[in-house]
This record gives sequence, C-alpha cells and structure tokens, in this order.
Amino acid sequence: MRALLIAAATALAAFGLSACSLPPVGAVAVGVDDAGGPVLVMASCEGPAEHIEVSSAPETGTASPTVQDWREDLELSNPEPRDDDPAAVSLTDPGGRWEAVIAGAEFTEGRVYEARAWPTTEGTLGSIDFTTAEIADLGEGEVLYYDEAVKRRGPVADFVDAGLAHC
Repeated sequence: MRALLIAAATALAAFGLSACSLPPVGAVAVGVDDAGGPVLVMASCEGPAEHIEVSSAPETGTASPTVQDWREDLELSNPEPRDDDPAAVSLTDPGGRWEAVIAGAEFTEGRVYEARAWPTTEGTLGSIDFTTAEIADLGEGEVLYYDEAVKRRGPVADFVDAGLAHC
C-alpha cells in the first residue's frame, strides 16, 4: 500500500510540474548588432513577442550558477504587439514600442546571461544562455541557439527552421 501511495504521489507531482510549464511555441537565439551588442532573434509560431527578460549570474567555469546567484538585468514589455514587429530586438537599445520595465543591462565579461521571450498567447519562445565571449566572434547573420538540447552556432535561416519545428 505504501509503495502505491508513493507512486501516486510521484505521478501527481510530475503532472503538477508539467502542468505549470508553458509549451514551446517557437524559439529564441542571440546574435550581435553592428556595435557587437547582443540581439535577441525570435522565431514564433504564435505571433509577436510581448515580453522579454534577461537574467545573469557570475560565470563559475565548472558548475552551473546556483539559483541565488542569478539577478534580473533587463525586462522589456511590448504593450501593443503587432504581426509586423521585428523578429529581432537589440538588448542594449530595444527601440520601437518596447518599454523597459527593468533597464540598464550592461553585458560584461565574467557573467553568463539567459534571455527569454513570451508571445501574446499561452506558451514560451524558450531561452538562450550566452556569455560575451561566445557572441564576440559571431559573424554577420550568425546566431547561437538551441536545437533540441544542443547549443548550435549557425545562420539565422537554420535557427528559424529549428525554431519553427515547434509549430
């Protein structure tokens, strides 16, 4: 009986955790602008993004940063997203209709950054983690992105194909 209760509790916990997760409806990547600043590139199955967040933690070199090491560096809101919104947003100078909820992100060496975006519907465009060293040598039209669980570097077109595979 005890084993059955433990199994039921485990199944219920797994269901609860999966119910809290938003489904992927696209993907995000990071590239650079002409000045070398980070640009978030988005491929969305569900329309334009309305919210972007960037967090950072000290680079540890070996282990992942702990939860308490992370801080929120940037939060952007697009109060009136439209289908003709650009699919790329500079994280140092967002412009357009993007409003800074938390501003002043400085992208410096020695930190790992995680950028996330959400569309106007239920779901997430996911996240991408990066360091300034990783994006420093990206060429024109190149981005860092996740294809499944593998971080890749490649042309924007390859990222868009991988991102829209979530549709």
